[in-house]
Formats: sequence, C-alpha cells, structure tokens
Amino acid sequence: MRSSTSPDLAGRCPRCWIQRAWCLCDLIPEIQTAIEVVIVRHRIEFWRTSGTGRIAALALARCRIVQLEDDFDAVNAELDKLGGAWLLYPDGSTSSAASSRTGPSPSRLIVLDGSWRQARRMLKRLPALWLLPRLSLPDKPDPPLRLRTGRCSRERSTLESIADALLLFEGQGASQALCRVHELFVERSLRLRGRHGWSSERASRLPQALGAGAPKRDSGGP
Repeated sequence: MRSSTSPDLAGRCPRCWIQRAWCLCDLIPEIQTAIEVVIVRHRIEFWRTSGTGRIAALALARCRIVQLEDDFDAVNAELDKLGGAWLLYPDGSTSSAASSRTGPSPSRLIVLDGSWRQARRMLKRLPALWLLPRLSLPDKPDPPLRLRTGRCSRERSTLESIADALLLFEGQGASQALCRVHELFVERSLRLRGRHGWSSERASRLPQALGAGAPKRDSGGP
C-alpha cells in the first residue's frame, strides 16, 4: 500500500511524519552499529508516509540519507567517495555475505530506498555502485506485518531489509531493536488508517519492548 502526505505536514510530526497524537519519536531508541548505513532515497519515496527509510534513519546512530533528485552526477560523486561499502540489492547474480562469512564485514552498507523498479533505475544511473560487493538477502517466507504487500518472498521494506542485513553481520541486538521499531511503525500506521492488522494488545506491549514511555495523545487524537 502506498500513501503520500501534503508538503505542509498538517497535523503530523515533522520527524517521523506520523500524526502528532501517535508520534513515534519518544519511542525510538538510539541503536548503535559498527556498520554505517547509507540510504539512497528516490525522490518519490520522500513523500511516502509508508516509507520506512525515514524511520530507520531516526533509529540508527550511524545512518544518513542521500536524497536522489534529478542531479544523479552529484549523488554519484558523493557515493564514489565511500570506502568499504557494500550494496544491499536483490540481485542473486553476485555472491553475497549470506553464503560466505569468511571475509571482512563491510564498513558501510548502501541501501536503495524505493520500489524494485525504482531501485533498478537508480542503480543503472549510479555507476559508483556498479562494482561494489552486493548483499542479497534470502527469501522470507514468514514475513512480519507490513504496510505494503510484496510480490514475492524476497521483497522487504527498507527498514526490514536493513534489520535483516545487520543480523548477518552484527548479530541479533541491533536487528531485533530495528524489527521492534518496524512493528511499532506498522501497527500505528494501520491503526490510523483504520485497517485490519492492528492489535491493541500487541500495541500495548510495544512501548515496554522498546524501553520507552506510553504513546503521546491529545484531545484530537484517535
């Protein structure tokens, strides 16, 4: 499911873009990782309220977003300066860390934030990424609750992909914390849209699982 919001963010938190009554910011922990995550975000993805790249950047201490507009050359030059980087990309033609853990881990992980079609186009126009080692994640037959429905078992949200990649290199700590943030984001987003999948019992456990306080509310909230 794809959705967008108005440029003035009326009624929404300017950081997490959730309606202010259900703002996530106070519930998102600061997650430390050895690997720096660099999210290259498609210009259309910036406006998606269902986008999880924004939430990942709020949670990860070592994460930054490179916004891709029309100037591909500038973005390509910025990416070309990154050393020790791997590309997280659903292309099984290149051997991935999932099949061999004998070599060194990457110091940076580059993630293309957009649909698969957008990611393919982004990669085609960013030659700085062409020769990077690629990390292809395995199929995920038992996916968590999501805002968007994938076409196959390999498809994941950006935040979910980062969490699964970190699990391979850094173990369960950061990965599990990100998964809890993802669950909280999805649960609240579905609740605000009045869609199925929301569970008040599950939602009540999320703040405790994240080690943070109760959700913020105001008189105009749901």
